[in-house]
Amino acid sequence: MKDTNVFVSVVNPGAMKTNTDVCKRIEKQGFMGRLTLLNPDKVASYCIHQLFKKDSVIMVNPISWLIMKILPIWIKLPLMTQAIKREIEA
Repeated sequence: MKDTNVFVSVVNPGAMKTNTDVCKRIEKQGFMGRLTLLNPDKVASYCIHQLFKKDSVIMVNPISWLIMKILPIWIKLPLMTQAIKREIEA
């Protein structure tokens, strides 16, 4: 696909306010869950804007982006594992 007009982007939107059930589950994750909860309309608008800029990796939430950039993997992995376990148990 290298010599075509096809462009691929990966979007990491993070937590979104898609419905009441999802919002409740995310809010149960505590402060970080509430802090990173985004409006789907704003996520879509931002992603479309970044697609026109040909951004290949789109990190929607600035807090998530910052955490992923500055924390070493040995800290990120347990944090992500805890969040996933809380989501599964909910």
